[in-house]
Amino acid sequence: MIYYLPNLLTIFRFFLVYPIVICIFENQFILAIGFFVLAGISDFLDGFLARKLDAISEFGMIADPIADKTLIIGTLISLSIVGEIDLWLAYMILGRDMIAVVGFILASILLSPYKVKTHFSGKAYTAFLLIFLGITILASAEIFSYQLLNILIISALIFSIFFSLLDYFRDPGVRLLKKVF
Repeated sequence: MIYYLPNLLTIFRFFLVYPIVICIFENQFILAIGFFVLAGISDFLDGFLARKLDAISEFGMIADPIADKTLIIGTLISLSIVGEIDLWLAYMILGRDMIAVVGFILASILLSPYKVKTHFSGKAYTAFLLIFLGITILASAEIFSYQLLNILIISALIFSIFFSLLDYFRDPGVRLLKKVF
């Protein structure tokens, strides 16, 4: 049973997206941050346990990044709809993620067999994005004012968007272009 715990935590994270989105729409930002932190803890634990228990599964390798993207996109769009995130920034984030997803799909089809290569810049982007979303929820709950911190996090987020895209264009992008042209 414990072997399945990482996958159960991933599924649990999928189910946390709905209450986060509802809490944001209902202006229950303190509850939203609680669910968001719980999702973050479940993300850490599922990866940690999968490695520690040697319980890395094909389901987990597919479902974990999908659960992460679902959490991020659901939170991002919800905060944008209620006016807590500027639309230009939301479009930039969503555009970057769309490029990454389309690139992954194309690489999976055209570069068979394709193994996902994680880049440090992609991990940095995800970290800055999660910090930005968490801080935005906290600020929406009026727990603290975050003007300077917000500028720094948004700057780091934009910087990481461009560098992660550059890394993904280098690999697998260059190989994809060679395959297509």
